[in-house]
Amino acid sequence: MAEVNEEIARVYFEELGYTVRTNLYYKKKSGLGTGPADIDLLILKPQGKGKYGKKAIVSVKGWHSFTFSLRLMKKSGRLFEMFVPQSIRRAEDFLGKGFKRILIVAKTPKDKKEKVLIKKWLAKRMKIDFLLEFSEILSELIKRTDNKRNYPNSEVQQTIRLLKNYKFLTKKKLI
Repeated sequence: MAEVNEEIARVYFEELGYTVRTNLYYKKKSGLGTGPADIDLLILKPQGKGKYGKKAIVSVKGWHSFTFSLRLMKKSGRLFEMFVPQSIRRAEDFLGKGFKRILIVAKTPKDKKEKVLIKKWLAKRMKIDFLLEFSEILSELIKRTDNKRNYPNSEVQQTIRLLKNYKFLTKKKLI
């Protein structure tokens, strides 16, 4: 089973109509080490173009104790190890050329100016097209999950459904 953060991201993209492939393996050879590695998610929109384009690779970094500041991003090579040439070639083998790159992080600083700087730096240095925070993903999943419907194939949505059903996802309970 995929790591829980990747599972949450997978369900999010599936809710948006994407077909999702998890853990596409490749051989890593970089300053960060060698050996097997994987692309967290590959997403493909079979019909039309979605919010994040027709196809993309997704790196999920659920380091929930961290705020992903520009300083942290510049210092952390591990954060971008999925965007090395070997992984890009492997993604091209699977998706073809012309896919988007998405980075999912726990949270970014609240300061809007720093968020803009982070997005610009990611676009220029890492060619990342979209930066998502877990709060956006979870919020959208909570909105889309119906507490009257059963989700036998999704532990994530089934858990959200139960939390909604028993009123744990109300503003009063979350405080």
